[in-house]
Amino acid sequence: MASSEHLKRTMTMSGSERNWAVFMHTCRMWAGRRPMTNTTFRNRYGLTDGRSSLVSLHIRQAMDEGLIVPLDAESSYRRYARYIPFYAEA
Repeated sequence: MASSEHLKRTMTMSGSERNWAVFMHTCRMWAGRRPMTNTTFRNRYGLTDGRSSLVSLHIRQAMDEGLIVPLDAESSYRRYARYIPFYAEA
């Protein structure tokens, strides 16, 4: 699927669909033993760096729903934050 098609699909998702997309991407990354980041999500959906604030909002909403958790809960530095599925929390 072309990048513009991914963007269109992402932008037309409902809030719950976006939360699910973030959760499923996080699960996919975790299955490969890697945490999800803003960058991995943008790459997965073909979004540009200019969309990082929008992706951060989606990540925050998925966290608020309890679907994902920060890997480094103690870290307050959000720029390079990494996330894992809620079920992988230690």
